[in-house]
Amino acid sequence: DPAIATIPAGKSQLVTMSVNIPIDTKENGVVLGLRATCEVSEGEGVNIQEGIVGLVFINIGAIGADDGKLIDLTLADRKFYQQTAKFYITISNDGETTLTPSGVFLIQNLFGKVAGTIEINPDGRRVAPHQIRTFTAEWNPAFAFGIYNADIRFDAVSGVRGQKNVTFTTIPLIILSGLSIILIVVLILVRHLLKKKA
Repeated sequence: DPAIATIPAGKSQLVTMSVNIPIDTKENGVVLGLRATCEVSEGEGVNIQEGIVGLVFINIGAIGADDGKLIDLTLADRKFYQQTAKFYITISNDGETTLTPSGVFLIQNLFGKVAGTIEINPDGRRVAPHQIRTFTAEWNPAFAFGIYNADIRFDAVSGVRGQKNVTFTTIPLIILSGLSIILIVVLILVRHLLKKKA
């Protein structure tokens, strides 16, 4: 950066470049050519351009390889009135390349409406080859009420395959308290009516 840099004789300059690697690139499959040229004046109106080309090899591992496997997805023990839901995600790496799992939890209510999303492994923790690791994800909404389904979806480039979901119910204490008060009032009214009839 920039795409073309002009460096005066006897000077130096740091040149950086960014490479977008296609998702279907094979392992060890990226080779870049870096070309540098200079102009040498051989007389009035005559310039000769000399150049060198350097090759840059990038070992990208196995992008797109499905060496990771979702072994288990569980919901931590919780009371039905709690708003927070914590999930445990267990992933195995059966390949030779270190994996960095990534993706999202999609939280949907009973009617299929998205109530929230949770990023998986936001810290970028890795799973070494032939190892198993458990990650955690937590949903802590401002308010939730009803039955929810948590569906895990991994990014294609994370190298992890598998899809699971869990269902959980949340009923806030304030709603439980309100329902209890209504029930008590109804029972008192019924009892009062029965006494009047008697």
